[in-house]
Amino acid sequence: MTEVADRAEENGPRGTRGVRLCGDEELGPWLLGRCAMPPPTAGVTGVWLACVREYGDAPPACYAEAEAEASRWLPLVWEPGALLVGPAGLPGEPGCPRCAWLRRRRNLPLPPGSCGPPYHAPPPGPVLDAAGALVAGELAALAALLAPTARGEGAPPLRTRGALFRVGTGRGVITRHPVLPDPVCERCGPLLPAADLDPLPGRARVSAPGALRTLTGADVAERAGRFVDPYVGLVHEVRERADGGRPVAVAVREPARERPELAHGHRHRHGHVYGYGYGHGADFRTAASTAVLEALERLGGEPTPAALARRGPTAPYRDVAEHAVPPPSFGLHPDASYNRPGFPYVRWSEACETEWAWARSLTRDRPVLVPAGLAHHADPRPARPLFVQELSNGCALGGSLAEAVLHGLLEVAERDAFLATWYARLPLTRIDLDSAPDRRIPVLAAWARERAGRELMAFDATLEQGVPAVWVMAVARQGGAAGRRPAVLCGAAARLRAEDALRAALDELVCTLLAPPRQDGERAAAMLRDPFAVRSMPDHELLYAQSGAYGRLSFLRADGERTPVAVLDRARPWPSSDDLAEHVRELVRRYAEDGMEVLVVDQTRPEHRSAGLRCVKVLVPGTLPMTYGHAFRRIEGLSRVRTLPRTLGFRADALTEEEINPHPHPFA
Repeated sequence: MTEVADRAEENGPRGTRGVRLCGDEELGPWLLGRCAMPPPTAGVTGVWLACVREYGDAPPACYAEAEAEASRWLPLVWEPGALLVGPAGLPGEPGCPRCAWLRRRRNLPLPPGSCGPPYHAPPPGPVLDAAGALVAGELAALAALLAPTARGEGAPPLRTRGALFRVGTGRGVITRHPVLPDPVCERCGPLLPAADLDPLPGRARVSAPGALRTLTGADVAERAGRFVDPYVGLVHEVRERADGGRPVAVAVREPARERPELAHGHRHRHGHVYGYGYGHGADFRTAASTAVLEALERLGGEPTPAALARRGPTAPYRDVAEHAVPPPSFGLHPDASYNRPGFPYVRWSEACETEWAWARSLTRDRPVLVPAGLAHHADPRPARPLFVQELSNGCALGGSLAEAVLHGLLEVAERDAFLATWYARLPLTRIDLDSAPDRRIPVLAAWARERAGRELMAFDATLEQGVPAVWVMAVARQGGAAGRRPAVLCGAAARLRAEDALRAALDELVCTLLAPPRQDGERAAAMLRDPFAVRSMPDHELLYAQSGAYGRLSFLRADGERTPVAVLDRARPWPSSDDLAEHVRELVRRYAEDGMEVLVVDQTRPEHRSAGLRCVKVLVPGTLPMTYGHAFRRIEGLSRVRTLPRTLGFRADALTEEEINPHPHPFA
């Protein structure tokens, strides 16, 4: 530690008594030697300036020294291209220098430990002058907070409260960057509000019956924008591009761990790499906001230390059966998969030690235990081996708890409908796109034919709960793009009206049609021969890029009579309401009638709460969860996959084991 004493030299700093330095032995004196300090505040023992040259892999030792010795302190970091000042270290206030350190490390474009060569000469004089003036003002404000009259009139403002200032070493430009408190921070994490353990959706009014979002337009863009910052933001940047002339955006969270295919514009439709969010819309603002919100939704799958501390017991199912949902009811992998070399999951039994997490049963209105691997699908360090692959099925973000739960339930219904159709090879009825009252739908179909050489098809995939669901696909036209683009692309959506589901599914599908396909003929041929060669999400798309796989979709009624869109909504009208909670209760009731329970895990993190958002994961045991890789399909323990054709009137008896579709699904 170095104390900068009061000096009387003509060109020296004035009134620097009480400012204490720790950390880098040169950076602080370089800076304080050029700044005009205000007179020391009477009765103040000192404020600290912790100086660091470049970010390392962990918060530096001088941070701990400053925290131990001072109640108020200020960090100063010199990294390539900038001096970073703040945020101020204040007792009991989240958003501390360690939070900034954690968020800055995630936003560095280079991997940890490769920040460039050390600097031996001070930054240019004008830069030191600018930074010095900023530091002087902040130190004075911190000193005023320590003084007995800190709450009086005339106290200087503390601009680094919850914010980092960046002084560029090139031109001395100063920019301000708010710092969100980080729940991983060992100091601030315990200070942040905890998520609700018992989420019960309350009233959530929307602008009109049929609307499904409480937040729209400029409000969504403003809230999403709070999270985007290239230095300390939860989202590092949003990249915009036009796929086939349609606005598309990708939100990047951690560039140090970026996947090369995303860096080069590869489409990523469903965001299963948790550091990214994907969005599209009528304009770039909408696409960017959607991408950021999806990245925030993915964040919910990563448990915070506080969430881990509130988890349930670690015990065999037989010891907690009174409160726990049986794991087989969520679907297990085929028994033979667990014997495959390198298979990463363990076979379940009632005696297996299982880590449990709390969920809320909306059906029974009580807390229940579910396997922790299902509650937080992106936990990097599970305490016990996992039974199954779990993705973001049922994860959703909303402006209220009811909104988030509703959209989580709709995603569960979407994927359940798609997979039930696939495994049972249901001969769905084709929908007449030209009949849609919403004329955007036939325009999309015409665009796909003219611009992408594709024929858009849609099929009514609604299941026994009556939640409007559609299966959509784009088929390459003969003599056109079949040799250069995927033979078929498939998607799905579920909404409260069939027309809304149709538009949502087609909107997403057409954004992918002109993106460059993955090319790997040898691997694709291997996957045509061996379904277990399909191991990841991109493999599913590559497989159905081959014309040889198209015949596997022949069970869909591509020819013959087509049903008008309006007929579907008249046949199964959904109750009208401007309260999203009413829709949630209706969905819970319909699933209960079919013997299925709706469970909700509250994944809301402090970052979500800072913008008034809620994040959940909805689980409905008995429905079919989406997985990727043929060995990872989850149908064991789900007898409904065999009985659905009978329930829906497609046949008089249940499917046999041999009649279940043996091929990898085409959802990518």
